[in-house]
Amino acid sequence: MQEVFPVNSGNVPPPSVSTNLLSYQLAFNNNNHFQNNLKHRVLGLTSISSNTLDTANDLIAYAAGAVAVLYNHKRNKQIAFLYPPPTSTSFNVSGTSNISPVNNTNNPNNSIAQPLMMPIGNITSNNEHPTTNLTEEKKGITPASTRAKTISCLAFSPDGKYLAVGEMGHQPRIFIWDVKERTIFREFKAHKFGVLSLSFSPNMRYLVSVGFQHDGYLYVWDWKKGIKLAGNKVTSRVNAISFSKDGSFFVTAGLRHVKFWYLDSRGRMPKKGVGREMQVLDGRSGLLGVLRDANFVDVACDHNSGYTYFVTDSGILCIFKEGRVIDKWVNLQVKSAFSIAVSSIYVICTCSEGIIRLFEPVTLKYLGILPKPHPLGVDISAITSPDMIRSTDDTNVYPDAVAIVYDDVAQRITTVYSDRSLYIWDIHDLQKIGKYRSFIFHSDCVWGVEPCPTIESEGSIIPPNSFATFSGDGTIRIWNLDHPVHPSSSSPLTPHQLSPPLMTPSSSTMVSAQRRNIYSRELVKMLYVDPDAAEFMKQSKHPDYAEDQYPDFGIRSLKMSSDGKWMATGDRSGNLRLHCMKTWDLLGYQEAHDSEILSIDLTTGQDDTPSLVATASRDRLLHIFDLRSNCQLVQSLDDHSSSITAVKFSKDSNKLISCSADKGIIFRQRQHPVTPFHDASTPRPYITYHNHSGRGTVFDMALDVTGRYIATVTGERKLYVFSVDSGKPFR
Repeated sequence: MQEVFPVNSGNVPPPSVSTNLLSYQLAFNNNNHFQNNLKHRVLGLTSISSNTLDTANDLIAYAAGAVAVLYNHKRNKQIAFLYPPPTSTSFNVSGTSNISPVNNTNNPNNSIAQPLMMPIGNITSNNEHPTTNLTEEKKGITPASTRAKTISCLAFSPDGKYLAVGEMGHQPRIFIWDVKERTIFREFKAHKFGVLSLSFSPNMRYLVSVGFQHDGYLYVWDWKKGIKLAGNKVTSRVNAISFSKDGSFFVTAGLRHVKFWYLDSRGRMPKKGVGREMQVLDGRSGLLGVLRDANFVDVACDHNSGYTYFVTDSGILCIFKEGRVIDKWVNLQVKSAFSIAVSSIYVICTCSEGIIRLFEPVTLKYLGILPKPHPLGVDISAITSPDMIRSTDDTNVYPDAVAIVYDDVAQRITTVYSDRSLYIWDIHDLQKIGKYRSFIFHSDCVWGVEPCPTIESEGSIIPPNSFATFSGDGTIRIWNLDHPVHPSSSSPLTPHQLSPPLMTPSSSTMVSAQRRNIYSRELVKMLYVDPDAAEFMKQSKHPDYAEDQYPDFGIRSLKMSSDGKWMATGDRSGNLRLHCMKTWDLLGYQEAHDSEILSIDLTTGQDDTPSLVATASRDRLLHIFDLRSNCQLVQSLDDHSSSITAVKFSKDSNKLISCSADKGIIFRQRQHPVTPFHDASTPRPYITYHNHSGRGTVFDMALDVTGRYIATVTGERKLYVFSVDSGKPFR
């Protein structure tokens, strides 16, 4: 019988496939921010390759913006958030330190020994850097070189006691975290334009760092002393790095690039030169042969057989043997491949459309495939039981599996998919592969958070203490972190039971508050509001697009009524939508603005009080709609000269306040009844009674609980309080 995945000799050329660069090689999305709530949870991740995902000692480390999250999969708990203080001690390129490198935890002024869970944005003058500029010190401004940047790579030490974290951007730092003591053990910098990948040597002596292509350097560090021992320039685009079993060499893989960098037979740096002068590291290129034009996206050294495994973006898995020559290769039969993990039992490859294939080491014999994750564009919050899962549908679109790590002891695979979801698969038995854990997050930037009203009514699908997030992926997701009901997130999914029932983006299913879905314990409800964004997420992103070339989809603003009846949303195209929060049906739709809606507020009518929704946009217009008349336009205001950043109703809707980038705050009073806009015989309801002009852009504002005062924040980094009745500053 013919093999499904035939193994080919190293001199046989593979089928020609155009080389596509990975998304993380071209541009990172720096707008993806983390959300750290009162329960000390991070909902979301920014790991988009295996360089930002690692596991050791039951811990899984992944990136969430500038925070490295440590998750214990056995306890099902995020145990720590690694956020560097902005005043840590850096080691310069020669290996010398500005202050003593001793990690003295008893010294309160020693910035190396900082708590693991740093309060985000809480910077005190006691932790200032010794060389900080005095002017910046007086102003309380953190220098740009010491501000926390987005994490671009991380790696555990072989014993799991330390975690190395690298940053992206200009003048990035490398941190060595002591996981047990929850402190920064070392910090040093030498790269200029981002750290792409990190790897510890098996003997724990060295740390290797590779910069992005614009940086173009590779360094070997004595990380315990903070000294740069050796380095070399790398002109090719590098994607990954891996150490051999004995540490005698490590391998870098990239675009038309495979290079073996050699240490001595004991895994130590050969002594060359004099004193502390940095050595030039020796490297020899691999003989690519038929794969000379390939883009090698990941590499892994087998610590049992001594072979080195590579995977290309076109879906070719190959083995390099001694002599740096290709021994054999196999076609994964996928559109593209992203990462690889190697153990004594499996060679695991992650591919496009959620495909993860398993092969036998050395022989590359095909062993099987993992189940696919949830399909894109489906309300997964409605899937509350494995019985609701049916056989696969050819019309379903699945996210790409972009990153993987394998726990050889627990025999579990941790995978990150392109929609920013994280799955842990149990592969003890390939005939009974089970989903051990899974987490579903937003797949694009989160624009804001809105607390859900607490409604004490029978049959309410939103439990108390819930909150909603709205995102550039076109969805609104309601989360609740209190008392997860089902005891385990494990779910036996086989390759023949993959897909939940199909739903349109506007469809909705009542989910009982007493039972959560099987994919995410925290996710109560997921609503696809922007159909264009939902459809775009199903399509593969074009590799030649830069991040700023993607269409402006997504939900930009959201507001829920205090009585839990209505939810108003504004998208980046200027469209207003009104949903019923009991059935989630779309009640109204208006093409309200020519640009994105930056702020929304609504008032719930009681007795004679009207029910209105106000939308403020970047097109400097403010529109008022009547909820009771199918969102008909009531009034349009153009008294701002720049983007309107926030709008607020008073509780009785008698006053309407807006602020703008034109540095102004306008207070309005309702003096006439609410009538449709086309009724020219009646004056418009709201009239300005005070206009305050400040010195800086007003970014946001909030009413106090009594409704008597309103607080604003400006570009001057100041907070101002105004009296609502007079519109004048209170203090």
